[in-house]
Amino acid sequence: MNHPYNRRNFLRTAATAGIGLGLTGTLLSSCQKYLDQTPEAQVSDKDIFANYTSFQGFLDQCYDYVTDYLQTAFTTSMNLGDHFASVQNYSTEKKAELGDYKGITGETDVIHNNFNTTTTTDLAQSNHGIYVSGWRGIRAANLALSQMPLLADATDEQRNLLQGQAYFFRAFFHFEIARCYGGLPYVDKYLQADDDLDIPRLNYKDTTAKITADLDQAASLLPEDWDLTAVGSLTKGANAGRATKGAALAFKARALLYAASPLNPTQDDPGKWA
Repeated sequence: MNHPYNRRNFLRTAATAGIGLGLTGTLLSSCQKYLDQTPEAQVSDKDIFANYTSFQGFLDQCYDYVTDYLQTAFTTSMNLGDHFASVQNYSTEKKAELGDYKGITGETDVIHNNFNTTTTTDLAQSNHGIYVSGWRGIRAANLALSQMPLLADATDEQRNLLQGQAYFFRAFFHFEIARCYGGLPYVDKYLQADDDLDIPRLNYKDTTAKITADLDQAASLLPEDWDLTAVGSLTKGANAGRATKGAALAFKARALLYAASPLNPTQDDPGKWA
């Protein structure tokens, strides 16, 4: 480092590094101040789940996860097997030959290839199809049920409406997935990061039993007509599409009908048709 040229470069480099460190320190300091939240900006679980209005607002996301089959198109691709649904409405042979499976699904994430919707008018652009949106709905329903003890500011009717919708959606989304993919792990609790995620897969018969049990619970809590409830009377005439007792019983009947079908590999009880 005794050579003048090397010394000058060394000093120049050191000075530049010093400036860089100074700027980094300033930026970090600024970021820390910028990201610091005021107490008023922090939202706790109690803020969300302590009263009916905010609790219902959280649970309303489940309606966005429902696939509207009147506005949805599915294309099954025989290139990859009958379990695969493509969003392309034309031949996928060339793309399959090239191994462009993401191109076939039309998604940037392979996980979204499970019965994806092909229209942006399908209720909400947050809907990623039966599988992905179904598990999101199940998680939201389980979180809602786990937070019911925090619901302090609510009438008995409001509490029943929230619980009824949560049970309904947990069963509904399990049924949506099961009828496409067969029996599955029935997740009936809000899973934390340190929970055992190795949940056994049930057969279709046992999955249906779990689904119908949740739907029975939902039917016991939900109203026949939201317009006739104190909550629904505030939005009378605009409650169409809400989960009801009739909807819970209707999906219970459909789940049992599918389970009783001779096409179901676990069909072993002729009395199920009853």
